[in-house]
Amino acid sequence: MRKRIFSILTALTILLSGLWFTSCDSSVDPDPKYTTGSIYVTTTPPGARIWVDGVDKGKVSPDSVAGLISGTHNMNLALAHYAPVYFSSVSIAVGTVTKIDTILTRKATLSDSLTQTLYGTYGTVDSLQSNGLDLYSGDTVSINGANKNKADLFFFSDTNGVFKLVSADQSGTGITNATHFYKPKTLSTNLADSVSSPYFTTTDWVSSIPIDTSTYYFVYNAAGYYSKLLIVSQAGTNKAGDPAAIKIIWICNSVVGDVTFIK
Repeated sequence: MRKRIFSILTALTILLSGLWFTSCDSSVDPDPKYTTGSIYVTTTPPGARIWVDGVDKGKVSPDSVAGLISGTHNMNLALAHYAPVYFSSVSIAVGTVTKIDTILTRKATLSDSLTQTLYGTYGTVDSLQSNGLDLYSGDTVSINGANKNKADLFFFSDTNGVFKLVSADQSGTGITNATHFYKPKTLSTNLADSVSSPYFTTTDWVSSIPIDTSTYYFVYNAAGYYSKLLIVSQAGTNKAGDPAAIKIIWICNSVVGDVTFIK
């Protein structure tokens, strides 16, 4: 009888020991949905690349990033031609979705300040001079030369000896590039003043401007690029047939349709 009781107690001990070891087995991973949370990111405009804790998640907004350990994380959003956005502390709770919605700020892709000299002849349109300008590349061209179709504008003197900068399509040499100028309401010679251009309209912009060194002008070309242009100086006499020149400096925003000028 005693042996039988002892055998039963031994069997129970072994059974309970097995159950204890099974419940404490550290090799069994907990369900991730009970230990992690996620982020859902939306941006205006969409398409921003998502980084979390410095790791590119291979996703763009709008989208979610799952499997994030509860706590705080940092996040970066990046989209071409827009200022990057950095979140230093995004809180993640277990089993929840943290929603991030942000508006991205467009940034200008500005050229360095470009300087060029254009040449003309007093009292005439001298098409043999380097009097045309490609605003985007910074190249000077002759409005009657082989590369004339690159010109956005040109420098010339009318028959009254009045010097002007004029849209290239007004040259009479077959160039079709139409360029327009806008004089700002507040005059300034500081190209780095971060003032944005107004959007082009057919009513407020003109196709030629006088040689005016008192302010820069906003310029809009046929390709849809905006620039800021300042005439720095003028050289030459007012005698018919005498050579003349102007020196200009400008910056060009290389994003089509972008009116901002903030680096």
